[in-house]
Amino acid sequence: MRMLPVLNIIEGKDNKVIYKKIANIKKDMEKAINLAFLNIADLWKQQVDFDLNDKASKTGTIYLVESPTGETFLHQASAPGEAPATMFGNLERSIRTEIGGQDMLKLQAGNQTNAPYAEKLELGLGIAERPYMIKAIHDIERDTQKYFMEHIKKCLSEL
Repeated sequence: MRMLPVLNIIEGKDNKVIYKKIANIKKDMEKAINLAFLNIADLWKQQVDFDLNDKASKTGTIYLVESPTGETFLHQASAPGEAPATMFGNLERSIRTEIGGQDMLKLQAGNQTNAPYAEKLELGLGIAERPYMIKAIHDIERDTQKYFMEHIKKCLSEL
């Protein structure tokens, strides 16, 4: 097991440098956590996009759809329990992340304009559940821990 660096404070010897390092630890840790949040948010968004667009994983009904431009195409819907199948991309475009310092990472989908049905699909409100947000969180959980450890270790190694 690797030991954390120890700062030895010896009276009169390089104290200014050591005190400056100590003063910067909090700021550096906040920066490291923010970077981890940014990586996690990007990874989560990529996983949600993949799950929504993974046509091979959809097993629902296939039917003919007309696009807003008048084109017709075959669309395979998702079955209950699968991530929703992307038809026109509104749900995918509604996916947002927000980082609030080192203590908040907000992941959200849907709004009343683009995808008012986002919550209904995720939670199964009036329709069979088609989870995509929580599933993506579980899918990236191991990588989430890795990103936090990488950024924190990097910060500590620079002490």
